[in-house]
Amino acid sequence: MCSVSGDTVDYLAAGTCVIDASQAGDAEYAAAAQAQGSISVLQAPAFLVDSAPLSVTAGTRYSYQFDATGTPAPSYALGGGAPSWLSVSSTGLVSGTPPTGTKTFTYSVTAANAAGSSTAGPFTVTVSAAVTKADVSVSLTCPSGLTVGASGKCTLTVTNAGPAPAADVVAGAAVPALLKVTACSAGCTQLGGVLGWSLGTLAAGQSATLTITVTAGHAGTALVAAAAGSANPDPDILNNLAAATIKITS
Repeated sequence: MCSVSGDTVDYLAAGTCVIDASQAGDAEYAAAAQAQGSISVLQAPAFLVDSAPLSVTAGTRYSYQFDATGTPAPSYALGGGAPSWLSVSSTGLVSGTPPTGTKTFTYSVTAANAAGSSTAGPFTVTVSAAVTKADVSVSLTCPSGLTVGASGKCTLTVTNAGPAPAADVVAGAAVPALLKVTACSAGCTQLGGVLGWSLGTLAAGQSATLTITVTAGHAGTALVAAAAGSANPDPDILNNLAAATIKITS
């Protein structure tokens, strides 16, 4: 922390410098090596870590660990203009969750001790919208063939691949006149050969299974179509449609 040459003490770094009288060249105390004194050398703060992130997703926690040197150890404080929901700990950790509707926020951090202070920032952080996309898809299976008068069951599977929960999910199916709808799973509405379901919210990875029971009325080829969607933006609309063919023989 220091060096001694004759009666001169040079301070090399911050900390505590212990002076031994005999080392200091004082003849009066040359035999008293135990005679010592200490001097505290102060050092103003300087930031070592201050590259804070400049983006965060809405609804998620923003945090960054600042670090500053200094003797004595500096205390940390947010500069004026920082949002009320943001805080800094005694160790320099800045954290907080941006409230809904926040687009940007700005803050700075000051490290201070008895020798002075240093400020990092200001940092302007952009708050990006939370992930809202939900990939809703539908698959459809039906009997490949029926004879006139026979019954079969078509199954619709509606799946949300995420990443966000899918809100207000709906599904529907159109059954041609060659087939008569005799039953459908709970919650369906029916208008002739058109059926619909309101499924509410599907979590990411969740599926719902729906069924339609049909009876073959006339010979021919019947094309059953199905569709599904939600209130969320869908990154792949091609998988929102499905179809199945039933060959009806007499």
